[in-house]
Amino acid sequence: MAFESAKDSLIALPMDQAMESPEKYNYVIIENQVSPLGFIQNKTDNKESNGRQTAQNFANSEGSLFTIKNEIKSGDFGMLVNQAFLSQYKIEPFTKVQRETTPEIKEILEKKI
Repeated sequence: MAFESAKDSLIALPMDQAMESPEKYNYVIIENQVSPLGFIQNKTDNKESNGRQTAQNFANSEGSLFTIKNEIKSGDFGMLVNQAFLSQYKIEPFTKVQRETTPEIKEILEKKI
């Protein structure tokens, strides 16, 4: 998923295939913020695309294009959901904490590689 730099629209980037029924996703959760979405269209990448999933390549990327209806102040990643999801689950606020990975965790991760 990539956000337009003004954070008023997003594109759900395809992984192995295009998103099935993108119109069923009518909300996005970005950090502690929930906003209604409007599905616009599925679009293909164009010849200007550099293949990167960044705001600078937003207009050139392939994917499902949505408008974000509420102002989003921060966040780079979102989760697309529907009303049933919001009715079933409570969105828990969180505080972003940046810490260095502990040596114990690094060792476990290195063994998995």
